[in-house]
Amino acid sequence: MSDRYQINSEEELWEVIVKSKRQNKALVERLYDHIDEYAQSFIADSPVVFFATADNSGHVDVSVKGDAPGFIEFVDSKTLLFPERKGNTDARNLRNILKNDQVSLLFAIPRTKDVLRVTGRAAITIDPALLERMVSCGKPAQLCVKIHVQECFFHCARAFNRCHMWNPEKWPVSEKHHKRNQMAHRKNMSAKDIEEFSEQTKEYFVEMGEYDGAY
Repeated sequence: MSDRYQINSEEELWEVIVKSKRQNKALVERLYDHIDEYAQSFIADSPVVFFATADNSGHVDVSVKGDAPGFIEFVDSKTLLFPERKGNTDARNLRNILKNDQVSLLFAIPRTKDVLRVTGRAAITIDPALLERMVSCGKPAQLCVKIHVQECFFHCARAFNRCHMWNPEKWPVSEKHHKRNQMAHRKNMSAKDIEEFSEQTKEYFVEMGEYDGAY
């Protein structure tokens, strides 16, 4: 059975979300094909970015990357350098880039309600000069992703306003260990097993120099 409310064309979509020529003009005017001085400043202050890729079949993956503010380097108005640190070796984003070089990044700054969105094409490099200068916690980057910027624009504050992202009074009262609890359930781990796993995780972050953060 077909859904008569389903939107199937861009024209139908625009009828719902774009209400005037002025609104449409504002959407167009905010788009840049490069990193201007304001976007550069935002990137320099951002300690976290959400990094999206897709493989050649269209399967999308998003991961979060964090480090000291400015860890993504501005080379020029069309080029960014993205360090990749030692992680869980799954490397979905990196594998995707080898199949489909189109990427998207969303930068955020704590307590700042705007976000910056960047799209472009990516390439992976192990240039020693780049890796050695992108040091964090005393260790060079494992890989480096070079991004050729195609589109850059600021996004409004509505999402962070609605969810009270930066308002501690609205945060959950209890801190649940969702990932740890899922693993414990799946592997039928005892309380002692969970405690040992947590300690091993802590030791790993200490060894990597990341337990107290990167800055």
